[in-house]
Amino acid sequence: MSIQPNNGAEQEQRPEPVTARIGLVRWWLVGIVSLALTVLLVCAVLGIPRSYFDDPSPMLVFLRIVAVPGVLFAGYGAWFYLNGAIRPQHVTIDDRGVSTPAWTLAWEEIKSARVEPSDQADAHKQQLAFYVRPGAFERVRAANRGHSGRPFGMGGLPALYPMVKTQFDTKPSAGEVFPFVEQHLEATPYEGGWRPPWPRAPQRYVRPRS
Repeated sequence: MSIQPNNGAEQEQRPEPVTARIGLVRWWLVGIVSLALTVLLVCAVLGIPRSYFDDPSPMLVFLRIVAVPGVLFAGYGAWFYLNGAIRPQHVTIDDRGVSTPAWTLAWEEIKSARVEPSDQADAHKQQLAFYVRPGAFERVRAANRGHSGRPFGMGGLPALYPMVKTQFDTKPSAGEVFPFVEQHLEATPYEGGWRPPWPRAPQRYVRPRS
């Protein structure tokens, strides 16, 4: 997306503030199921109940071995979804910028924006993504790690590129609120006149040395 800001009175014509709230039912449901699966896999790894493992079949031994990496993946899923349910990152879009309970971006700090994976994806899979200035990314990088897309397209690790993402499954969806983001970006002057398009090959962020 490449946007040229308007001038004059058009810059003052901004849409009303919009809040996209997280649809918590899906986050709680998947989180609880993942937690239950984690507990079951831990029991399998530890051989609980003992009566099942006194004289185990080859298949049971195999399942016990497979359960070891399963604990890690299921545990990660439980953390990710329960964290999203307990600490939902509702998104507010107003004349100052985009904000969640964890971070805030001013419109002047945003180079470009889009809906990921696309505005044609199912609503619960959509999230807003912002390509931002290095200074803004340095400020919010740690706060945004819960939904950074790392690892597995989910979150938990800081992003490698200067991009900030919102939590999945907002109501209204990311695709529905994206036009408001575009309107605000159009109404906000940008240094150089034109906002750069979304990079095809983004450069990895390098933290400045202090």
